[in-house]
Amino acid sequence: MQYNLFFSYSRSSVDLAQKILIQLEKTGLVIWFDRYDVILGCEINDSLHKILKDVNNWLGMIVLVDNEYLYKDWCTTEVDYAISNNIPIFPIFYQYEKSDLPMKYAFFKELNIVTIRELSDVEYAYNKLLVAIIKKIKPEPLLFDHDNDIFLEFIKHYNCLLPCSFEKIIWADNIAHYIEIVTDNNIGHFNQILINIIHDKVSGYYISEKIVAYDRKIIQLAIEKLFSYRCGNGSNYINNDV
Repeated sequence: MQYNLFFSYSRSSVDLAQKILIQLEKTGLVIWFDRYDVILGCEINDSLHKILKDVNNWLGMIVLVDNEYLYKDWCTTEVDYAISNNIPIFPIFYQYEKSDLPMKYAFFKELNIVTIRELSDVEYAYNKLLVAIIKKIKPEPLLFDHDNDIFLEFIKHYNCLLPCSFEKIIWADNIAHYIEIVTDNNIGHFNQILINIIHDKVSGYYISEKIVAYDRKIIQLAIEKLFSYRCGNGSNYINNDV
């Protein structure tokens, strides 16, 4: 199995970690989580060091820091490996403050950190993580004629819509659906993740008939990434004022 992210956490925050994991996996992201991915009967230390070597080729490591995390040997082994190998870190602080950081880990103060004070903040953390992860994704080339008249008409209509309008959000979803149909869903792993994110955010709008500004930002980033293969910058192809 090809993983996309490593999830590092302490046992004291396992319930929160699992809530975040479930949210992220709904997008199609494949996440290494020790409770589910350490093979029964394997020597844990060897298994961890083997998988950490693979993380160099993944999007990065989610690090959930609570009051115990930086004092647990397994946790510090994981985060120290990420630091020493320049692996991108997606930090979440759970009921933990930057002022509590040991000197060795003071570098966290310079990072953009998701801070969770209550379990009810999971949706907030999920959205912040999505933005950071989308920025790291390198989408595969879309294998269809993206200069065909139908597709260009979709793009033209999308770009003519008013910024921040709900209609523009719906058309982003229409474009994502069109790509799935015309490629017969053969679009690549990361492209599918981006499309899943768009579908998820727009479906939330259909259910509640409202969408928050941060969800619009996520849709914007996802559709820009989806077309970044074509021009090197999706904003040259898509007007992303969602």
